[in-house]
Amino acid sequence: RIASDGHLLGNHTYTHSNATNFFGLARLTNEMTRTQSATRDAAGVAPAYFRPPMGLSNPRVFKAAAALGLKVVGWTARGLDTQIRDPERVVRRILRSVRPGGIILLQEGKGGGMGAAFGGAGGEAFGHGTGGINRFTTIVAGLFLLVAVLIALIARPV
Repeated sequence: RIASDGHLLGNHTYTHSNATNFFGLARLTNEMTRTQSATRDAAGVAPAYFRPPMGLSNPRVFKAAAALGLKVVGWTARGLDTQIRDPERVVRRILRSVRPGGIILLQEGKGGGMGAAFGGAGGEAFGHGTGGINRFTTIVAGLFLLVAVLIALIARPV
């Protein structure tokens, strides 16, 4: 549904391992390829962007991504929503650094996160446990409500 509604899907590895930054080129390529296939199968479109787990990268990450035609991206505003439980504080934190064209990092609803703060919005986008497709798409899906909140706050007269 996310892709058919015109939203961007991205690759975030298949297993989201904490050791991703230590993987060799072959394993990185496999992680990204599996996610490309899973996303294409589920949504009918393959991602054009890759965001490494935890935002960590190295030359192998860029080489594997380039071989698959993926552009590596990070974030420009981070909510720290797994540590800050108050949605208004998360929004204020994001507003301090958000800029047009920026990328907002929010976590899915598991274990807190902004998705949980908004009643789990987006956490069920593809269902938990579907591999790499779930990790990145739930961040995008969880933004639906937050984007509306941010737009309302930004558009508000000062």
